[in-house]
This record gives sequence, structure tokens and C-alpha cells, in this order.
Amino acid sequence: IPTLSATFTLQRCMTDTLTQPQIVEYSEAFSMLDEEGEGFIPLEKLGDALQLLGQEPTQTYVEQLKDKKREEGETKLDYFEFLNLMASNCTHSQKMAERQQNRIKILKDAFKAFDEDDTGYVAAEDLRTALGNSGMNKTDIDSLIETGQADDKGRIHYKSLVINMVTG
Repeated sequence: IPTLSATFTLQRCMTDTLTQPQIVEYSEAFSMLDEEGEGFIPLEKLGDALQLLGQEPTQTYVEQLKDKKREEGETKLDYFEFLNLMASNCTHSQKMAERQQNRIKILKDAFKAFDEDDTGYVAAEDLRTALGNSGMNKTDIDSLIETGQADDKGRIHYKSLVINMVTG
């Protein structure tokens, strides 16, 4: 059982990261997964909890979270541990989103070098030549250009292509 001081510290940490609506949503999810009403959820339901909250964690990520708790000797999470984990997950998700945005910017800037008229398009053949000269294999180049869906003038809207490349 956490001490009163530890509880307030944990609550302050969570409220710095989580919004009130998130706390309510996470509390509801915790209650749904605490089938026995004992104030705990088993680690095995952690992936279910994340999915219930609309997240799509990889199996590897879920296993990493579980392994970390197991190393601490835990087989289940109490309410505050769950909220703290969700706060950490939010921070992790924010960092991943920032990395994704950074990759999008870097790729857009790279494609923009081929967009001399600042139209948002690059000639598919110019792209094919540049990628081939960079050492990319023909199959990957063809796949990328096909994904870009060249228009009737043989141009690819690179901003859309970049978002598709990064987000899948």
C-alpha cells in the first residue's frame, strides 16, 4: 500500500502529464479490467488495456512494459501504477509522434530539392534517377513511385507521398 506522501507525489506527477478527461477515461478502463473489483489488474491484461483506450501498441512494446514490471516483482498493477504507466505511455506516444513529424519534415525537405517551382510535385523520372544514383534498388524505387501515384504529367505529389511513407 503506497504511503500518503508517495500517493500525493504520484498524483502530482500524473496530473502534470494526464488531463482530467484522460484520467477519467483511464479510470473507466481500469474498472472494466478489474473484474474481481480488488483494485488490481493482471499484467496479462496490459495489452487489452492499451487497446481498450484506442492505442495500437506493438506486441514487443507491451512485452517490454510487462517485463519491466516483472523485474520489479509485480504480477499485477494497482490503480496508481496503472495511471502512472498510462502517463508514461502518453509521454512515449508524444515522443513517437514528434519523431514521426521530424521524419516527415526531413523527407519533405529532401523532396523539395527536386521541386524547383515550389508546386508540391516532383517529376517521377527525376526521382527515379536520383534514387537510383543514391544506390536504391530498382524494385524499391518502382514501389515508391507506384505508391506516389504519378499524375498524367508524370509528377508525384511528394507531400502526400511522404506522409504515406512515414505513416504507412
